Amino acid sequence: MEVNKTMDPLVQKKKKAILCLGVLLYFLTTMSKVLVPATILDELLGLGTLSMVQISLLGGCFWYAYAISQLLAGIFSDRYGGVRILLLGGSFFTIGALGFPLSTSFSQMLCFRILAGLGAGTAFLGIAKLLADLYSRNYSIAMGTVLFIAFLGTPCGTSPMTALVKASGWRVAMLLPGAVALVAQIAILSLSKGTIQPARRGNALLPLWKMIHNGKMWMICIPSSIMYGAYYMIITLIGQKSLTDIFEMNCITAARIMLFLTFFVAGMTMGVNALLRLFGNRRKATALLGGGCTVAGVIAGYLSFSGTGALPLLIIAYFLLAIPGGFFALFCTIGKELNPPEDTGLAVAAINFMASSAVATFQYFGGMILGQFPLVEQHVPMEAYQTLFKVLAGIACCGIIPLLCLPETNIDSSHAH
Repeated sequence: MEVNKTMDPLVQKKKKAILCLGVLLYFLTTMSKVLVPATILDELLGLGTLSMVQISLLGGCFWYAYAISQLLAGIFSDRYGGVRILLLGGSFFTIGALGFPLSTSFSQMLCFRILAGLGAGTAFLGIAKLLADLYSRNYSIAMGTVLFIAFLGTPCGTSPMTALVKASGWRVAMLLPGAVALVAQIAILSLSKGTIQPARRGNALLPLWKMIHNGKMWMICIPSSIMYGAYYMIITLIGQKSLTDIFEMNCITAARIMLFLTFFVAGMTMGVNALLRLFGNRRKATALLGGGCTVAGVIAGYLSFSGTGALPLLIIAYFLLAIPGGFFALFCTIGKELNPPEDTGLAVAAINFMASSAVATFQYFGGMILGQFPLVEQHVPMEAYQTLFKVLAGIACCGIIPLLCLPETNIDSSHAH
């Protein structure tokens, strides 16, 4: 990838090293998203002091803190630069990751999870700003590479960490991400001298105000949030459970399908670049493909629960929904190109804020819809899944409409076509 040739070579070298360490931090934060509650659910219940609602809150608060941190970090990343923001976010995450397994009460656990979520979101914006500084002309490819590495944290946070939890106990296992993050933070701090840029002057809130009133940003924020929310609802809420509830698949096989799905999404973060080339590097056409996959996926899911095609169709539906889960780099690139270069951090933050909020919201309302139907021998009935996918189909069809109005952001391709 072509780098920024106007930057001092020594500063460029240091920033590349800091970026690599930042990607390691982001990998750890992605792992942390699934560690609590999924990986250590039984261990937390075994404490005897936490209810299922409290444990669910420990997982949800991370996502809400992650979303809230996006806008704040986005404003300040453009003002103070990527290195400062990465150091701040990494420090928050490290404290949260180390403090959680050492906690002795629910309130302490909650505080440290919120701190870890704030740090995870802030660190990501520091990485996004560094990518814009180093690889502005190849931003989509660079972001896709970062996300590919980071998304591998999801499967690593399931099976390998489960084995470590069983072998050493959940508290010792949960200290590992925090310890690695601490070493990375020390290394970033040692490399940061000479890379921290002077703060940009001006009203920090003015770019945010302009972005809120930028109708084109809403044309990508709304559809991308729906695509992302639908995918994560499959991974974190209904995917494995629907396979075991309705189709009587054993838990191990269902878990393996979900694990393969996460690897598939990680691959799509790189595969989206091939799709861009296929569509002549046109961002809008590629984004529309993602929206079409989401619509097709929810319709296929509804039909499978109605008895049409059944299990094979449901698995196809889940993979269709997973395709735009790997399009995040594309969405960030579109957001970047819809705004001035100096507001790159805030543009990425807006995309990520909406996506993270959608994940938390889809999980909450998806659980509410399923909860309206009484369990049958501890299984969610088919009618519940039918209703959920019917609602999702309506949301997905409405959500793709703004994409049709989105202008092409790649100037070269729009001129060529």
